[in-house]
Amino acid sequence: MKIALVTGGSRGIGRAICLKMSEMDYHVLINYVSGEAAARETLDLINQKGGTGELMPFDVSRQESIEQALRHHFHGPAADKNVHGARLAFDGTINLNECQLACA
Repeated sequence: MKIALVTGGSRGIGRAICLKMSEMDYHVLINYVSGEAAARETLDLINQKGGTGELMPFDVSRQESIEQALRHHFHGPAADKNVHGARLAFDGTINLNECQLACA
């Protein structure tokens, strides 16, 4: 199974990326910090179109939050694609360990 982790996937460009990745047969991990209802709407849209996904809440501005979420979720290979739809407003880069970074 191909997996895409999309940060900021609950609305706007992030939601559009989630839908596109789903159309490309990715299981979409929809990341958000707040706005669970909007994230659930994104997941509902994916499911309505025959895709699969799940919610994955964590704060991309906190390294420990990222690491905890990824450790909790992945017990084998990590996501095939990580798409950062969230605006990152901090100095430095996110270390996603084994995850492959890619742009959509």
